[in-house]
Amino acid sequence: MEQLGFRETMTEGNILAVLDKRQKRQWKELSIEDKRKLIILYKEIFKKDKEKFFNKLNETFRRKGISEEKTPEQKQYDKLIGFFQTQGINNPSNTTIEAFRHQQIFANFDNFYHAVGQFTLNMEKQAQYNYYMSQQKQNFINIAQQDKLIKQNEEIIRLLKIIADK
Repeated sequence: MEQLGFRETMTEGNILAVLDKRQKRQWKELSIEDKRKLIILYKEIFKKDKEKFFNKLNETFRRKGISEEKTPEQKQYDKLIGFFQTQGINNPSNTTIEAFRHQQIFANFDNFYHAVGQFTLNMEKQAQYNYYMSQQKQNFINIAQQDKLIKQNEEIIRLLKIIADK
């Protein structure tokens, strides 16, 4: 994973010191490459022409599609994608996302109950919690496999359409 160097991080701190809250959130969404370009620009022109730097900064945010404020739907989508990544499902298909969105399935709440259940002295309850957790893990493995099949089918359909158009 690529990171900023020490001097770049120091300059980034100077940049963040002059940004407002909204701009700081947008800055965090930039790639390392974009941050490096803006750090160089900051060193070159900030002291001479602050307005030009801020114009370039805002232009970069617009060009990269970093919106000023995320809608509740975008926040929910980002949260759902993050959840999928914790379960080992990277870049889920739209079918999987929509199914989860409608069912509102989140395993983190069950993890809390599992942790609480481990404190009980009732061995039957502990076994039951462990069974539920292993069942849940198997379900997410199954979901990941099915999501892969969905993506493969979509690719096959796309290729067949290309062949049919020829």
